[in-house]
Amino acid sequence: MRNLILVFIALLTLGSCRKETDKKIGSLSFDKAAYENNLSIWRSSQHANYKYSIEYYSEADGPQPKAIITVENYGIKEVAIQNEDGTITVLENNQIDYFHYKTIDGWYNYISYTEYNCIQNINSSENAMQSARIDVTYDETYHFPKQINCSGSYPIGYMGGLSVEVKITDFELIEN
Repeated sequence: MRNLILVFIALLTLGSCRKETDKKIGSLSFDKAAYENNLSIWRSSQHANYKYSIEYYSEADGPQPKAIITVENYGIKEVAIQNEDGTITVLENNQIDYFHYKTIDGWYNYISYTEYNCIQNINSSENAMQSARIDVTYDETYHFPKQINCSGSYPIGYMGGLSVEVKITDFELIEN
């Protein structure tokens, strides 16, 4: 009888340990209040026409060439790439769908989308992401995100994952 009780306790202990390892505990570090405040100010300013430069880097894509984005009436009018030799190449309309050519509203949407995906991935037992961080620095005058850094934390040895850096510079309003 004593052996039967010991086996029963051992099975309960093993079962409870398994349940703990199935759980995924992680967190997202993101200043949602600053995001919402700057987004509100940006949108209330109604800047429909502007130009900015962007530098984009991700672990998946590597560094991308510096791009100059021109926005007119809230939509992308032109995307120009700064080549390594300093010359500028204007992209054709069929080339500007690349995912990191966005309006400022598009970058705010990207931040929101990344926040949502991080939460889903952290809470999923199907995904290796353990935690994530989204750091955003905002322009103090126009309140656009001038630097976005997104990173994920994964188990040791995991290859891939979230690692993105976006820098928005040379912002200027365009009179129309």
